Amino acid sequence: MALLVDKPSFIVFIVSNSLAMVLSALAILIQFVGKMVSLSSIQTDFKNEKLLITTILCNLLSIFAMMVAIVSGTYTVLGHVPGLAIPICILGCIFFVLSFFVIYVIVKWLKEEYSKDDEVDVN
Repeated sequence: MALLVDKPSFIVFIVSNSLAMVLSALAILIQFVGKMVSLSSIQTDFKNEKLLITTILCNLLSIFAMMVAIVSGTYTVLGHVPGLAIPICILGCIFFVLSFFVIYVIVKWLKEEYSKDDEVDVN
């Protein structure tokens, strides 16, 4: 273990793994709070929407931190075998490209839906 502490990739793994855990736990906590708010008599759509957006953001950041942890952990363990470490890290990094594409498509779709709703409300 003392050998790994000096490796930058291990430090990145520990930090990103901890960040992923904290954000995941926070997202779960917000889900519970959101359920309690929805059951309370002081229910507002604004509170529920705000909690939902915060939960989604925490989940997305947690997933990204988890992928950084996996890539850096894999590189830490397989760093002495570059022929295996580099292709596996590249495969892990492809996740980021695909996820940004998926998020872009979803945001574009949501903007189109909101613009259609605005046009219907005006008429």
